Amino acid sequence: MAQDIVVVGGGFAGLWAAAASARARDELGLSDALSITLVAPSPFHVIRVRCYEADLAPVRVPLDDVLGPIGVRRLQGHVIAIDVPGHAVTVSGGSPSEVPRSLPYGGLVLATGSALRRPAVPGIDGAFDVDT
Repeated sequence: MAQDIVVVGGGFAGLWAAAASARARDELGLSDALSITLVAPSPFHVIRVRCYEADLAPVRVPLDDVLGPIGVRRLQGHVIAIDVPGHAVTVSGGSPSEVPRSLPYGGLVLATGSALRRPAVPGIDGAFDVDT
């Protein structure tokens, strides 16, 4: 079984988990023996609490700028299945031509965040939320 760590999600929790894993790996002297991969659908971390701003360019942080220097690999895609007994996740890049691939793990962090689901309330169409 692989000893690698896979972090699913590029939000605050996923980024924090990847950074903490990298710090622990380095403190334990396992830099050559343990890889860490963060899987996220976007190459950017968005500071979601600032999504009310008109210009979101300044709140998009390239994940590679944060992960690269600490030795964490970024894989762009969506986890579409988790094989718990087999210790692997299946990752799809979202492109119809791309074949999903299996990514083994020894440790798995699920930090997929949240998604806005508007309730079926009459008149809510004009409501304001921070996701838009």
